[in-house]
Amino acid sequence: MHMTEQQPYEVLERYPDFELRRYPEHLVAEVDVGGPFGVAGNLAFPKLARYIGGHNRASRKVAMTAPVVQEHDPRSGVFVVGFVMPSGLAVDDVPEPADSSVRTRRVPAQTAAALTFSGRWSRRAYDARNQGTARPVG
Repeated sequence: MHMTEQQPYEVLERYPDFELRRYPEHLVAEVDVGGPFGVAGNLAFPKLARYIGGHNRASRKVAMTAPVVQEHDPRSGVFVVGFVMPSGLAVDDVPEPADSSVRTRRVPAQTAAALTFSGRWSRRAYDARNQGTARPVG
């Protein structure tokens, strides 16, 4: 059975409802998606899945990692949905996307509050958990 690689992180501190984590610098492939929360992931996921499945200029497959990241830009109303690239993949080895709506970028090391929960990922679940504690803090 193949396990999906988890993005590496260091737990700095544990609180009752969340963990404070330090994530190392990493690479992402991401897509901007307009429209309501509920469809953002559904629109972005196929493009990102095709990219890691070999629809890139190198025709090379890239392993899937977890988590899938979804952020909202309140200024533009756009959602940014991203796949974190495997930790062993060097910046020079990230294949160039063949689809112009997919981009890759380097994300600097950051400290973030992380919440875990079970159940369906919905706008209500997102809003309930994004009331201050689920934002990057450094």
